[in-house]
Amino acid sequence: MARAFSRDWAIGGAGLVGALLLLLFGRGSTRPLAEGAKRDRMNIVITVVPADADNLACRGSFRLEGTRCRFDTDTDRPVQIAAPLRPFMTLTRELRLLSGVFEDPSVAAWLARSRAAGSQERATLDCDVVPVGVASTAEIRWVAGAAWSPEHDISAARVVSCQVR
Repeated sequence: MARAFSRDWAIGGAGLVGALLLLLFGRGSTRPLAEGAKRDRMNIVITVVPADADNLACRGSFRLEGTRCRFDTDTDRPVQIAAPLRPFMTLTRELRLLSGVFEDPSVAAWLARSRAAGSQERATLDCDVVPVGVASTAEIRWVAGAAWSPEHDISAARVVSCQVR
């Protein structure tokens, strides 16, 4: 009896340690890309609805490797940019600023089909991205016309390609 009881505690303790290690060092880490870190491709999975193409926005006066937010902090007016940074929450609940999601050919085709059908169905996007840096301060909003929400140390990336699942 005592042996089974201690074995149960050992299994439970090992499971707790494993869960703690996954929490601290797993994919769900919210640590931003370090300055000077190697900028290899990485994979990010997000979900979107067609309305996100118009709703998601960020505001800031910074530039990260040629990309920036659609709205400027100083003037609060939209700026002309082909693929603005937009906020997205990954499936692992990490806030990211991504440039080029809705401009990607496969996502643009999905968006056109969804809008033509009047669909608001959610799609999962599996995207390969290249990190472009960290926005030390940016304001984001999830709905057009809503109040801006300040965020800090957000990793940003440029989309290389996305697949609609």
